[in-house]
Amino acid sequence: MIENGVTAYDEEKLSGMVRHIVVRSAFGTGQIMVALVLNAKFKTMPKNHTKLIEALSQIDGMKSICFNYNNETTNVIMGEKNEFVWGDEYIVDRLGEFDIKISPHSFYQVNPVQTLKIYECVRDFAEVGKDDVVIDAYCGTGTIGMFFAKTAVRVYGIESSSHAVNDAILTAEANEVSNIEFILGKAEEKIYEFVDKNVRIDIVVVDPPRKGCDVKFLEAVAKLQPKKIAYISCNPDTLARDLKFLAECGYGVRVVKPFDMFCHTVHVECVVVLEREL
Repeated sequence: MIENGVTAYDEEKLSGMVRHIVVRSAFGTGQIMVALVLNAKFKTMPKNHTKLIEALSQIDGMKSICFNYNNETTNVIMGEKNEFVWGDEYIVDRLGEFDIKISPHSFYQVNPVQTLKIYECVRDFAEVGKDDVVIDAYCGTGTIGMFFAKTAVRVYGIESSSHAVNDAILTAEANEVSNIEFILGKAEEKIYEFVDKNVRIDIVVVDPPRKGCDVKFLEAVAKLQPKKIAYISCNPDTLARDLKFLAECGYGVRVVKPFDMFCHTVHVECVVVLEREL
């Protein structure tokens, strides 16, 4: 940026071109994506952008370079629109036996080594059977749902991000996983389609944001009465709150296992498996 006269964004003056640089590096494949978040209208190129792109493209492992446009006065990092200026529109990481397609807006765990351990833990303790129907709520790019789809008869992934759903569909197709369906929408709303149609659900997997699960979602889960619930949490406070609610709905905690996902920080990821008490 310095060599090519590309300015950095000044949050106080609301001036300058590059607001953020988002780098995604695939641990399993070494592929790299760089997204430059620009303080500009769509398709407004930064100064000397050709030289800037050329310099970035020389980095070992570089597979995708894009400009993301965000000229709003906001603390949201990325805008909605991307312009791919070099390479592919996604990179591929290897997670267990699956190739995962990752785009600039994809939610993808930053520690894939621990992520694989978490998913294997959930799969093993949930004990998915060949006749089980599974809901994977807050599913992101659908990675954990595909782990379940190898055993379950059917998996439904629910996700509110259209970017993540598109990535999930592409990833499922690339890995030839045909018994998984992705539903675009808020988990607390879309799950009621299963309640209203009285669909049999055997296992519910949830991996919500730090704020935890919406109470409407938990109420719907209680109505579906799955035999097991697998809860992946990044916030012990909201996890405790949600477990209390589920306990009052007749679910007992069977497994609690923490994972150090964010090394040298206070944060902890936790897997809890609950079972319906008959």
